[in-house]
Amino acid sequence: MWATVVAAVLVAVFGGVLLLGQAVVARHRAGAAADLAALAAAASWAHGPERACAAARRVAGAQGCRPTPSTRTPRPCATPRPSATR
Repeated sequence: MWATVVAAVLVAVFGGVLLLGQAVVARHRAGAAADLAALAAAASWAHGPERACAAARRVAGAQGCRPTPSTRTPRPCATPRPSATR
């Protein structure tokens, strides 16, 4: 009886650790995509904000993210967020 309880607890803990690991990986991927999109926008900013935003959207899309509007501060481009379709 006690072995079943211990096994169930271990499975639950292991499942929680796996979910936490997936959340950490998703956060790192989203951060990397946002950084790459910001670098792409900065690299093409001299050509105008429209081209900079287009470059950021292209890079974010290649990383599996979709740009969404920022709610913190108004910016000419949207901040990449993880896509639910990936």
